[in-house]
Amino acid sequence: MRMIKIIFVAVLFLALSPNVSQAKGGDEQDQIILLNDSASALEETDPGLSKSLTQFADEKEKDWEDKNANKDKLSTPVSDKYKIKMQERIKLLRKAALAMRPNYPLIAQGLDKMAKDLSKDN
Repeated sequence: MRMIKIIFVAVLFLALSPNVSQAKGGDEQDQIILLNDSASALEETDPGLSKSLTQFADEKEKDWEDKNANKDKLSTPVSDKYKIKMQERIKLLRKAALAMRPNYPLIAQGLDKMAKDLSKDN
């Protein structure tokens, strides 16, 4: 179990490292990986939070796949529903970061950055 945690943190560190070369859409891929890894780490201690992170990762992956399929990017509607959804995602990321911070401070840092980036966009 200890070895799995070490490998998990090492892979995440490499994914978040700015010096690692990125494929097309690297930031989005990194975010999807971060969300899925966070969900896996929280699966036993907070299954509800884990499920929410997995759903968020699935949505991001679908959006990323749509962009890479050369579909025209639809402009995101700035509606009350959209703003509420973004606020919920920011809260989710902050809650996950808080839960991860004691055991996985680097992962928590990545989640905090995602929340901050979403806050800037809205």
